[in-house]
Parts: sequence; C-alpha cells; structure tokens
Amino acid sequence: MRLPFYLSTRLTAVRICHANDDAAAYSAVGLLPPLEGNMPPKTDQGIIYTSCNDLYLDRYVLNLLRSARLHSPRQHFHLHLYDPAPDTRESVLALAEKQNLTVSWEYSSKAKTHVSMKGGMYFVCARFIRMWQLLDASRSQIFAIDADAMIRNDLTNGFSSQFSEDISLFLRRNRLNPLRKVLGAAVMINSTEIGLRFIRDCAVVCVYYIRAGGWEAIDQLILYLVWRWYDRYVAGFRCGELTMPFSDWHYSDNSYVWHAKGSRKDAQIPLDRVLGKSD
Repeated sequence: MRLPFYLSTRLTAVRICHANDDAAAYSAVGLLPPLEGNMPPKTDQGIIYTSCNDLYLDRYVLNLLRSARLHSPRQHFHLHLYDPAPDTRESVLALAEKQNLTVSWEYSSKAKTHVSMKGGMYFVCARFIRMWQLLDASRSQIFAIDADAMIRNDLTNGFSSQFSEDISLFLRRNRLNPLRKVLGAAVMINSTEIGLRFIRDCAVVCVYYIRAGGWEAIDQLILYLVWRWYDRYVAGFRCGELTMPFSDWHYSDNSYVWHAKGSRKDAQIPLDRVLGKSD
C-alpha cells in the first residue's frame, strides 16, 4: 500500500473519531440504500451476523446457516442481503421460520449518493455500517463473521468470554502492513457506550470510502486505524483479543468458527466434519 493512501485514511479516521458526532453519522449512513427487512431482537445469548449477495448465499451462507442451527442454536443469527432477487428474499424469509434468524436487505438503486465501490469492495465495508445499525437496534452483543465461515461449536462460551469488553478484534500486532494488522473475518462488538461509538466511527469512515473509492482490505485498515485512535485517546476503552478458535483456518474441531482464509477460499471446507448428516 502506498504511503499517501495510508496517511489519508489515517487522517480521515482521526477526524471522524475526534468529532464524536452522532448526528453526522446518521446523516452519512442515510445517504446509502435504506436498511430494509427485520432487525434482530435484544438477546442475552449473542447474535451471529454475516452478509452476502445471492451468489454467496448459494455458495456459502446456506451451509453457514445450517452449521449455526446445528452447533449454536441458542444464538440468534442475522443475515443481511445485498440486492437480493425477490425469490431469494422470500426463500430466506422462509428459512427464518425454521431457525433463530432475522433477515435484512438493501437495494443499491435506492442510494441517495454516488457509490464508487462496487461488488465485493462495497460488501466488506457496508457490512460494518450495517453492524452499527444492528447493534443500535438490538443493543445486544454481535459477532460478525465472513460469509464463507462455518460454525463448528457452540458459541455460548465464546460470547460470554468477551462480554466485559467494548469490542473484540483479531489483532495481529506483529504484521508490518497496516492492512493486515486486524483480521476483518471476526469482529465482536458489545452494546456499551464505547462499543457503539467505536462501530459508529468505523461505519462513517466506511461511508466516506464507499463514496470516494478504496482498495482491497480497506475495511481492515479502517478497523485498525479506529482501534489505534481509541486505544490511545478514549479513557476506559476495553478491547478483547479474538484468537484462532474464533476464526480458525486450520480447522481444529475444538474451535468455534472455521474460516476459509486466503488461498483456502478456493478450497472446500470439510463440510462433512461440520454438518455430518444434518438436514
């Protein structure tokens, strides 16, 4: 990553974090397509959250939903869809009657501003914008995972182990590249005042780059830069550190979540070890 991109993103993040402006945040997010569908309920068990388009729904998320129903049924699951076809939307709403699931969606044609990011670039940033809205609505602990992840074990203890934190990130402090210092595949936010403020500021920075344009892994850079500012300047900020069990690309049977990281995205997660003979 070229230095000017890093410095400009850092300055944008610092400006937004320092402003601490709810009204400006709601206004910025209001320029994007409206959030439609249902919001997750308030729950003490935690909410698993992912987002996808129709392609990733068929390729990954239907199996992810099955794995959650099988291994972590006490947790509510929230799915957000990008530009779903009408029959896709209806089929997922039908699934919501069979498990602890709520569904929301957005249509890009309803945006009130020019959107420079398209496809996967938009999705990785928009998921954290929607996460702020979901957290604000549910006031419940939310764990965001990638669409190509799988739930391997009951997440009840995983949620409770991070309950005293404002946020929990998969930090990789030894990485030199700031794009890789936070893994975006596993992010947990609690509905504390600081937790809400943190994901709100991430959301506003994401909106800025959705409009201006960005580059690969900018979502991870945004998480890192906002975390860095909070760690230095917000009194009482509590950040837990997620470890391999929350996003395991080595597929240990003791982990909570399996994640098809990097080159593994082209390979098949061993679904038989997760789903067995489940329906």
